[in-house]
Amino acid sequence: MVARVELCQSYADEHQLARVSPVARPYPVGDNVGNDTREYGLFKRRFAEPRAGLAAWGVVSWRFQLKSCVDPAAFLAFSEQQIDAGADCAFINPFIGFEAFFLNVWEQWLMDSTAKMLDLIQHVTGRTGGDMQQGMTADQTAYCNYFVANEAFWTRYLAFVDDILADCEAEAARGTAVGISYRSQSGYQRGAELSNKVFLVERLLPYFMQRHADLRCVAMPADASRYTAKFGLALGCRVRLLSELKRRGCAGDQAALTRWHQERQALAPTLLPTVVKLEDPDETWMPLGIPAAAA
Repeated sequence: MVARVELCQSYADEHQLARVSPVARPYPVGDNVGNDTREYGLFKRRFAEPRAGLAAWGVVSWRFQLKSCVDPAAFLAFSEQQIDAGADCAFINPFIGFEAFFLNVWEQWLMDSTAKMLDLIQHVTGRTGGDMQQGMTADQTAYCNYFVANEAFWTRYLAFVDDILADCEAEAARGTAVGISYRSQSGYQRGAELSNKVFLVERLLPYFMQRHADLRCVAMPADASRYTAKFGLALGCRVRLLSELKRRGCAGDQAALTRWHQERQALAPTLLPTVVKLEDPDETWMPLGIPAAAA
């Protein structure tokens, strides 16, 4: 018997609704617009609603396929299979290039913010007993909060995030350096007014999974075709090689780790800007031939 998994896709208007997959439950964002919780606010709302009969559920963006190059139907089928096999969480990382180039989600944020988030990252990881230098491989890295999970996972994950956010709010009220970083505007291209809170929440999912190894969390693997779909053949092969070198390096292969550092340092000046642009493309790029929404 296949586990009953609900995949919601959020939308804010008719144009976005037209991009919601037929396999997903259309989930209106309602008044969850323009705040600094983004999808986390939708998680809390869905968690407060009836969920009788569901083995697992999740809420993903209407931009899911645009970012991941994966049909939501394929992700739902993967999730059902994994939940049915006993997983607590099934997830997909749409930013496979960031996974390959950066040691973990914290390092990527430091690069993106020109190290301005260092105080905040050190505070969060230090307070929770983590290590901001611990590597995250392809089966651990997650951006954009594209996941479904069972009740045990959701209960612990929401409590974990709420505790960290409450602490950061207290830091902000005291006017500390940590609080200022937390409350400051992110400068994100699709919402420059958003504070760094939303991007902290994004990184707390992989960090939570890393800190709670007793929960079985399974990533939908990215095969060669997905790297090619996202980056083209040549760049896709280079990015995939970087990911594999990092995986071997994090598993203890020092030679692979050294080569990964060398390769990414050599490639970063010329190729990383292209990777960044392709990770979060404008909707008009329409990868995989996704049909344009009706006018």
